[in-house]
Amino acid sequence: MATAVSVELPARAVRKHLRKTRRASSAARPVTEVLQDLYIGLFGLVLVSVMVAPLARSALKDVVAHGGAGHVPHALVPDLGLALALVAAGTGLRALQLIGPVICDPARATWLLASPVSRSGLLGAAAGLAVVGTALSGAVAGLAVGLLLSWPAVGSAVVGGLVAALLSLLATTLQGRSWGAAWLRRTGDVLAALAVPVLVAGLVGVDAEPPSPSERTALLVALALGLLTAGCALGLRRALARLRRADLVAGTGLATGLRATVTALDGSFVAETLRLRRLLERGEVGSKPLRGNGFSALAWADVRRAWRARRGWLAAIAATTLVWAADDLYGRLGAALAMVLVAWAGAGAAAAGLRTISRSPALSRALPFTDADLRAAHLVVPGAVALVIGEIGCVLASRPGWWAVIATLLAVAGVLRTAGGRPDIRWELQATSPMGALPVGAVTAYLVGPDVVVLAALPFVFGADPLLSSLLPLLAVAVLLRRKSRRA
Repeated sequence: MATAVSVELPARAVRKHLRKTRRASSAARPVTEVLQDLYIGLFGLVLVSVMVAPLARSALKDVVAHGGAGHVPHALVPDLGLALALVAAGTGLRALQLIGPVICDPARATWLLASPVSRSGLLGAAAGLAVVGTALSGAVAGLAVGLLLSWPAVGSAVVGGLVAALLSLLATTLQGRSWGAAWLRRTGDVLAALAVPVLVAGLVGVDAEPPSPSERTALLVALALGLLTAGCALGLRRALARLRRADLVAGTGLATGLRATVTALDGSFVAETLRLRRLLERGEVGSKPLRGNGFSALAWADVRRAWRARRGWLAAIAATTLVWAADDLYGRLGAALAMVLVAWAGAGAAAAGLRTISRSPALSRALPFTDADLRAAHLVVPGAVALVIGEIGCVLASRPGWWAVIATLLAVAGVLRTAGGRPDIRWELQATSPMGALPVGAVTAYLVGPDVVVLAALPFVFGADPLLSSLLPLLAVAVLLRRKSRRA
């Protein structure tokens, strides 16, 4: 009688065979395609080096400069550095928790991870790549924070890289555990929220002297971080062996959404992926009857929807400190720009109902309201959020109250313009460019929204009186509110 014996194949041999197969398939590609991919990569690198690097260098010079018009006061530099470090750590934790950080495509998860091969051996390369990429990003963030705090550049980059690597290893260790994902999410939110009181402390004049570590202290900190990182790395193999295939494929869905966003120039792919993941994590949502009827029922539905997804507009309210900081740094122009951007972001975070009825013709057709009535009902909550943000910004920056009304009108015009989504990109019509053939509308699709807000905000930003500043925003809101949509 034959007995089935389970034999675990060596992961190294499997990876070697896969690399050989992949190399053979890539060798069959024409030389022209390989050269084209190489050209696009080199062009992107040159583009970043020539355009982004000088802008970043001039911005950092403007930040660390002492005195002079349009420059940052010396007392605010430490607080900006500490706030930037907290925001970078918080957003980094959130990004790692959302992505995975270890991901695997469905085909690999189905055929390889289900085979008798060491799971930690198969995933080791992906985990190492995630740690290295996170460490490089942390080194860049640490260098920027070190320049703001007047720390040594090399030491700041090393500490930032070690902290990022430690966070990546910690996220990998906790991946797949429900309590671990919740802990990472809450810790990231708390770290990002701590940046607000730090920035407020600098704006009100509280002297928060940045730590000025000596070489010995920096060496001890780097050594401690290195030991912690090495300790987490030792437990990485056991954590990888425990990962479930569903956890790995979930991160791949988000990565695929990001790729589709770049390809189709539409961020709805990522938004829908994140919304689906939140629904799966919650598992069950209770139903409650709406209050009121007609117009009030629609507005109340938006209130409940905004309260369920309150992280976005709460973050926009916390970002009103940027209006205060921009007023201190760049005067009226900076405060006006910051207020418009923050109010628009807050209104957009609370405009889920408006986007739903604008992008679902069947749903809007089923409701006993005209398009203008539906838009007006679903503008109540976004407009209220923008008005609150504007009023808080006016109080913090000591600006007149009518600024909040103008910012609200501009935010409402912006969300009305972007509610229906961007126009379809016609891939069958392509035009030549330095980066190769690009579809017609690939650039202009991103101008939907900013085209209205920028033009309508020009009088307000450049110091016009209240009446003149409100004419263009009111005209834009009236036109967009009465615009007829095509009902399928």
